[in-house]
Amino acid sequence: MSEFVRPRVVISRCLGFAACRYDGQMVSFPLARELAEYADITTVCPETSLGLGIPRNPIKLYQCGDRVKLQQPASEADLTDAMRTFADEFLEALLPVDGFILKAKSPSCGFYGTKLFSANDGSSDATTIGITAGLFAQAVHERFPLLPREDEKRLEAAEQRHHFLTQVFTWARFRGAQDTGSVAALLEFQSENKYLLMAYHQIQQKVLGRITAHAAGRPFAEVRADYAQALAKAIQAPPAPVSYVNAVMHCFGYFSDDLGPTEKRNFLDLLTSYRCGQASRQDMLELLRTYVEQFNEDYLRKQTLLQPYPPSLRGKAPS
Repeated sequence: MSEFVRPRVVISRCLGFAACRYDGQMVSFPLARELAEYADITTVCPETSLGLGIPRNPIKLYQCGDRVKLQQPASEADLTDAMRTFADEFLEALLPVDGFILKAKSPSCGFYGTKLFSANDGSSDATTIGITAGLFAQAVHERFPLLPREDEKRLEAAEQRHHFLTQVFTWARFRGAQDTGSVAALLEFQSENKYLLMAYHQIQQKVLGRITAHAAGRPFAEVRADYAQALAKAIQAPPAPVSYVNAVMHCFGYFSDDLGPTEKRNFLDLLTSYRCGQASRQDMLELLRTYVEQFNEDYLRKQTLLQPYPPSLRGKAPS
Protein backbone atom coordinates (compact mmCIF):
# COMPACT_ATOMS: atom_id res chain seq x y z
CA MET A 1 0.00 0.00 0.00
CA SER A 2 1.60 3.24 -1.13
CA GLU A 3 -1.27 5.56 -0.11
CA PHE A 4 -3.30 5.67 3.06
CA VAL A 5 -6.72 7.16 3.65
CA ARG A 6 -6.39 9.78 6.41
CA PRO A 7 -8.22 8.56 9.51
CA ARG A 8 -10.17 10.95 11.72
CA VAL A 9 -9.17 10.44 15.34
CA VAL A 10 -10.40 12.16 18.50
CA ILE A 11 -7.64 12.60 21.12
CA SER A 12 -7.67 14.07 24.62
CA ARG A 13 -6.18 17.57 24.37
CA CYS A 14 -3.84 17.03 27.32
CA LEU A 15 -2.08 14.22 25.42
CA GLY A 16 0.58 16.37 23.83
CA PHE A 17 -1.57 19.24 22.52
CA ALA A 18 -2.18 21.58 25.47
CA ALA A 19 -1.33 21.91 29.17
CA CYS A 20 -4.93 21.44 30.28
CA ARG A 21 -4.68 18.54 32.73
CA TYR A 22 -6.16 19.16 36.19
CA ASP A 23 -2.66 19.87 37.54
CA GLY A 24 -1.87 22.30 34.73
CA GLN A 25 0.43 19.86 32.97
CA MET A 26 0.54 18.35 29.49
CA VAL A 27 1.09 14.61 29.14
CA SER A 28 3.93 13.49 26.87
CA PHE A 29 2.42 11.25 24.19
CA PRO A 30 4.61 11.14 21.05
CA LEU A 31 2.17 9.01 19.09
CA ALA A 32 -0.31 11.90 19.01
CA ARG A 33 2.12 14.15 17.15
CA GLU A 34 3.28 11.31 14.91
CA LEU A 35 -0.29 10.42 14.04
CA ALA A 36 -1.13 14.04 13.22
CA GLU A 37 1.06 13.75 10.09
CA TYR A 38 -1.21 11.04 8.69
CA ALA A 39 -4.57 11.66 10.35
CA ASP A 40 -7.03 14.47 10.95
CA ILE A 41 -7.05 15.05 14.71
CA THR A 42 -9.86 16.52 16.76
CA THR A 43 -8.86 17.29 20.34
CA VAL A 44 -11.17 17.41 23.32
CA CYS A 45 -10.95 18.40 26.98
CA PRO A 46 -14.36 17.77 28.53
CA GLU A 47 -13.40 19.27 31.88
CA THR A 48 -12.28 22.67 30.61
CA SER A 49 -15.27 22.64 28.26
CA LEU A 50 -17.42 22.65 31.39
CA GLY A 51 -15.69 25.82 32.50
CA LEU A 52 -13.32 24.21 35.01
CA GLY A 53 -10.04 26.10 35.27
CA ILE A 54 -6.40 25.17 34.70
CA PRO A 55 -5.17 24.04 37.13
CA ARG A 56 -8.31 22.91 38.94
CA ASN A 57 -9.41 20.87 41.91
CA PRO A 58 -9.77 17.19 40.97
CA ILE A 59 -13.11 15.66 40.10
CA LYS A 60 -14.15 12.12 41.02
CA LEU A 61 -16.80 9.51 40.30
CA TYR A 62 -19.05 8.44 43.19
CA GLN A 63 -21.49 5.58 43.49
CA CYS A 64 -24.70 7.14 44.79
CA GLY A 65 -27.27 4.40 45.11
CA ASP A 66 -27.83 3.03 41.62
CA ARG A 67 -26.37 6.14 39.97
CA VAL A 68 -22.79 7.26 39.35
CA LYS A 69 -22.18 10.95 39.90
CA LEU A 70 -19.31 13.16 38.79
CA GLN A 71 -18.44 15.57 41.58
CA GLN A 72 -15.71 18.01 42.57
CA PRO A 73 -15.10 17.40 46.28
CA ALA A 74 -13.48 20.77 46.97
CA SER A 75 -16.43 22.78 45.66
CA GLU A 76 -19.13 20.14 46.22
CA ALA A 77 -20.23 20.78 42.63
CA ASP A 78 -22.22 18.03 40.91
CA LEU A 79 -21.03 17.95 37.29
CA THR A 80 -22.88 14.82 36.20
CA ASP A 81 -25.58 16.36 34.05
CA ALA A 82 -23.29 19.02 32.62
CA MET A 83 -20.76 16.38 31.51
CA ARG A 84 -23.44 14.24 29.91
CA THR A 85 -24.87 17.23 28.09
CA PHE A 86 -21.43 18.24 26.82
CA ALA A 87 -20.67 14.68 25.69
CA ASP A 88 -23.94 14.41 23.78
CA GLU A 89 -23.45 17.77 22.05
CA PHE A 90 -19.77 17.21 21.22
CA LEU A 91 -20.25 13.70 19.84
CA GLU A 92 -23.36 14.68 17.89
CA ALA A 93 -21.44 17.46 16.15
CA LEU A 94 -18.50 15.27 15.11
CA LEU A 95 -17.86 14.39 11.51
CA PRO A 96 -17.64 10.60 10.97
CA VAL A 97 -14.57 9.42 12.89
CA ASP A 98 -12.43 6.28 12.95
CA GLY A 99 -11.21 6.03 16.54
CA PHE A 100 -10.56 7.62 19.91
CA ILE A 101 -7.50 8.00 22.17
CA LEU A 102 -8.44 9.42 25.57
CA LYS A 103 -6.61 10.07 28.83
CA ALA A 104 -6.15 6.96 30.94
CA LYS A 105 -8.00 6.66 34.26
CA SER A 106 -9.57 10.12 33.98
CA PRO A 107 -13.03 10.55 35.60
CA SER A 108 -14.13 12.17 32.36
CA CYS A 109 -12.05 10.42 29.67
CA GLY A 110 -10.80 7.11 31.06
CA PHE A 111 -12.00 4.06 29.12
CA TYR A 112 -10.54 1.64 31.65
CA GLY A 113 -9.51 1.71 35.29
CA THR A 114 -11.06 4.98 36.48
CA LYS A 115 -11.54 4.88 40.25
CA LEU A 116 -15.08 4.75 41.60
CA PHE A 117 -15.62 6.03 45.13
CA SER A 118 -18.21 5.09 47.72
CA ALA A 119 -19.29 8.36 49.34
CA ASN A 120 -22.33 10.12 47.92
CA ASP A 121 -21.63 13.44 49.57
CA GLY A 122 -18.53 14.45 47.62
CA SER A 123 -16.22 13.99 50.61
CA SER A 124 -12.51 13.85 49.82
CA ASP A 125 -11.85 10.83 52.06
CA ALA A 126 -14.21 8.45 50.25
CA THR A 127 -13.24 4.82 49.83
CA THR A 128 -12.41 3.35 46.43
CA ILE A 129 -14.92 0.58 45.74
CA GLY A 130 -14.07 -0.35 42.18
CA ILE A 131 -13.15 0.83 38.71
CA THR A 132 -15.29 2.12 35.88
CA ALA A 133 -15.12 4.39 32.83
CA GLY A 134 -15.24 8.17 32.84
CA LEU A 135 -18.55 9.80 31.91
CA PHE A 136 -17.35 11.20 28.57
CA ALA A 137 -15.72 7.86 27.74
CA GLN A 138 -18.97 6.06 28.52
CA ALA A 139 -20.80 8.34 26.09
CA VAL A 140 -18.21 7.56 23.40
CA HIS A 141 -18.74 3.83 23.94
CA GLU A 142 -22.52 4.18 23.76
CA ARG A 143 -22.52 6.30 20.60
CA PHE A 144 -19.63 4.56 18.76
CA PRO A 145 -19.66 0.93 19.94
CA LEU A 146 -17.98 -0.37 16.77
CA LEU A 147 -15.00 1.98 16.67
CA PRO A 148 -11.57 1.41 18.27
CA ARG A 149 -11.09 3.21 21.58
CA GLU A 150 -7.84 3.32 23.55
CA ASP A 151 -5.96 5.26 26.19
CA GLU A 152 -2.37 6.43 25.98
CA LYS A 153 -1.13 3.99 28.63
CA ARG A 154 -2.33 0.87 26.84
CA LEU A 155 -0.82 2.17 23.61
CA GLU A 156 2.64 2.02 25.17
CA ALA A 157 2.54 -1.73 24.45
CA ALA A 158 3.81 -2.39 20.92
CA GLU A 159 1.23 -5.09 20.23
CA GLN A 160 -1.69 -2.91 21.35
CA ARG A 161 -0.34 0.04 19.35
CA HIS A 162 -0.10 -2.11 16.21
CA HIS A 163 -3.62 -3.45 16.71
CA PHE A 164 -5.14 -0.02 17.33
CA LEU A 165 -3.44 1.59 14.32
CA THR A 166 -4.50 -1.32 12.13
CA GLN A 167 -8.10 -0.86 13.30
CA VAL A 168 -8.09 2.92 12.79
CA PHE A 169 -6.66 2.82 9.28
CA THR A 170 -8.96 -0.07 8.34
CA TRP A 171 -12.00 1.91 9.49
CA ALA A 172 -10.75 4.92 7.53
CA ARG A 173 -10.52 2.81 4.37
CA PHE A 174 -13.99 1.42 5.02
CA ARG A 175 -15.36 4.94 5.55
CA GLY A 176 -13.90 5.93 2.20
CA ALA A 177 -15.53 2.92 0.53
CA GLN A 178 -18.95 3.40 2.10
CA ASP A 179 -18.99 7.12 1.34
CA THR A 180 -19.10 6.25 -2.36
CA GLY A 181 -22.49 4.59 -1.89
CA SER A 182 -21.23 1.85 -4.20
CA VAL A 183 -21.21 -1.90 -3.63
CA ALA A 184 -18.33 -2.02 -6.09
CA ALA A 185 -16.26 0.06 -3.65
CA LEU A 186 -17.08 -2.39 -0.84
CA LEU A 187 -16.02 -5.26 -3.08
CA GLU A 188 -12.72 -3.50 -3.73
CA PHE A 189 -12.28 -2.90 0.01
CA GLN A 190 -13.00 -6.58 0.66
CA SER A 191 -10.46 -7.61 -1.97
CA GLU A 192 -7.64 -5.36 -0.75
CA ASN A 193 -8.18 -6.39 2.88
CA LYS A 194 -8.66 -10.09 2.16
CA TYR A 195 -5.54 -11.35 3.89
CA LEU A 196 -5.62 -8.82 6.71
CA LEU A 197 -9.15 -9.97 7.54
CA MET A 198 -8.05 -13.58 7.22
CA ALA A 199 -5.22 -12.91 9.68
CA TYR A 200 -7.66 -11.41 12.16
CA HIS A 201 -10.73 -13.62 11.89
CA GLN A 202 -11.11 -16.15 9.09
CA ILE A 203 -14.77 -16.89 9.83
CA GLN A 204 -15.74 -13.21 9.79
CA GLN A 205 -13.71 -12.70 6.64
CA LYS A 206 -16.00 -15.22 4.95
CA VAL A 207 -19.08 -13.55 6.46
CA LEU A 208 -17.95 -10.23 4.98
CA GLY A 209 -17.43 -11.90 1.62
CA ARG A 210 -20.98 -13.27 1.67
CA ILE A 211 -22.41 -9.84 2.52
CA THR A 212 -20.81 -8.26 -0.54
CA ALA A 213 -21.56 -11.26 -2.75
CA HIS A 214 -25.29 -11.08 -1.95
CA ALA A 215 -25.59 -7.29 -2.02
CA ALA A 216 -27.37 -7.08 -5.38
CA GLY A 217 -30.91 -5.81 -5.00
CA ARG A 218 -30.51 -4.74 -1.38
CA PRO A 219 -30.53 -1.10 -0.27
CA PHE A 220 -26.94 0.08 0.10
CA ALA A 221 -27.62 1.40 3.62
CA GLU A 222 -28.54 -2.12 4.76
CA VAL A 223 -25.49 -3.67 3.11
CA ARG A 224 -23.24 -1.02 4.67
CA ALA A 225 -24.71 -1.53 8.15
CA ASP A 226 -24.36 -5.32 7.98
CA TYR A 227 -20.82 -4.99 6.69
CA ALA A 228 -19.85 -2.54 9.45
CA GLN A 229 -21.15 -4.88 12.16
CA ALA A 230 -19.25 -7.83 10.71
CA LEU A 231 -16.10 -5.78 10.19
CA ALA A 232 -16.15 -4.63 13.81
CA LYS A 233 -16.41 -8.23 14.97
CA ALA A 234 -13.60 -9.27 12.63
CA ILE A 235 -11.02 -6.77 13.90
CA GLN A 236 -12.17 -6.35 17.48
CA ALA A 237 -9.42 -8.49 19.05
CA PRO A 238 -5.75 -8.75 18.07
CA PRO A 239 -5.07 -11.71 15.75
CA ALA A 240 -3.65 -14.92 17.13
CA PRO A 241 -0.19 -15.86 15.76
CA VAL A 242 -1.58 -19.05 14.20
CA SER A 243 -4.18 -17.02 12.25
CA TYR A 244 -1.54 -14.55 11.13
CA VAL A 245 0.73 -17.34 9.91
CA ASN A 246 -2.20 -18.89 8.03
CA ALA A 247 -2.79 -15.64 6.13
CA VAL A 248 0.92 -15.22 5.41
CA MET A 249 1.07 -18.79 4.07
CA HIS A 250 -1.74 -18.00 1.66
CA CYS A 251 0.33 -15.07 0.38
CA PHE A 252 3.43 -17.23 0.24
CA GLY A 253 1.61 -19.58 -2.12
CA TYR A 254 1.67 -16.94 -4.87
CA PHE A 255 5.41 -17.35 -5.41
CA SER A 256 6.49 -20.45 -3.47
CA ASP A 257 6.97 -22.40 -6.69
CA ASP A 258 9.44 -19.75 -7.86
CA LEU A 259 11.67 -20.02 -4.79
CA GLY A 260 14.54 -22.40 -4.33
CA PRO A 261 14.65 -24.99 -1.50
CA THR A 262 16.86 -22.81 0.72
CA GLU A 263 14.64 -19.74 0.34
CA LYS A 264 11.53 -21.80 1.10
CA ARG A 265 13.15 -23.32 4.17
CA ASN A 266 14.32 -19.94 5.46
CA PHE A 267 10.84 -18.46 5.07
CA LEU A 268 9.12 -21.39 6.78
CA ASP A 269 11.71 -21.31 9.58
CA LEU A 270 10.91 -17.62 10.09
CA LEU A 271 7.21 -18.43 10.40
CA THR A 272 8.01 -21.08 12.98
CA SER A 273 10.14 -18.59 14.91
CA TYR A 274 7.25 -16.11 14.86
CA ARG A 275 4.82 -18.70 16.21
CA CYS A 276 7.30 -19.44 19.01
CA GLY A 277 7.78 -15.76 19.84
CA GLN A 278 11.38 -15.69 18.59
CA ALA A 279 10.76 -13.43 15.56
CA SER A 280 8.57 -10.38 15.09
CA ARG A 281 5.63 -9.90 12.79
CA GLN A 282 7.61 -7.22 11.00
CA ASP A 283 10.43 -9.68 10.28
CA MET A 284 7.90 -11.92 8.58
CA LEU A 285 6.16 -9.15 6.66
CA GLU A 286 9.42 -7.55 5.52
CA LEU A 287 10.52 -10.79 3.89
CA LEU A 288 7.07 -11.26 2.38
CA ARG A 289 7.18 -7.74 0.93
CA THR A 290 10.60 -8.49 -0.55
CA TYR A 291 9.20 -11.47 -2.43
CA VAL A 292 6.14 -9.52 -3.56
CA GLU A 293 8.42 -6.96 -5.22
CA GLN A 294 10.83 -9.57 -6.52
CA PHE A 295 8.06 -11.47 -8.32
CA ASN A 296 5.97 -8.39 -9.13
CA GLU A 297 2.77 -9.69 -7.54
CA ASP A 298 0.41 -6.79 -8.15
CA TYR A 299 -2.51 -8.36 -6.27
CA LEU A 300 -0.43 -8.87 -3.13
CA ARG A 301 1.12 -5.42 -3.47
CA LYS A 302 -2.35 -3.99 -2.82
CA GLN A 303 -2.97 -6.16 0.24
CA THR A 304 -3.21 -4.16 3.45
CA LEU A 305 -1.81 -7.08 5.44
CA LEU A 306 1.64 -6.09 4.20
CA GLN A 307 1.33 -2.46 5.29
CA PRO A 308 -1.87 -1.69 7.26
CA TYR A 309 -0.67 1.80 8.28
CA PRO A 310 2.31 4.10 7.59
CA PRO A 311 5.57 2.41 8.62
CA SER A 312 6.82 5.43 10.57
CA LEU A 313 4.01 4.90 13.09
CA ARG A 314 5.22 1.45 14.09
CA GLY A 315 7.34 2.49 17.05
CA LYS A 316 8.91 -0.63 18.48
CA ALA A 317 8.17 -3.64 16.29
CA PRO A 318 5.49 -5.83 17.86
CA SER A 319 6.53 -9.33 18.74
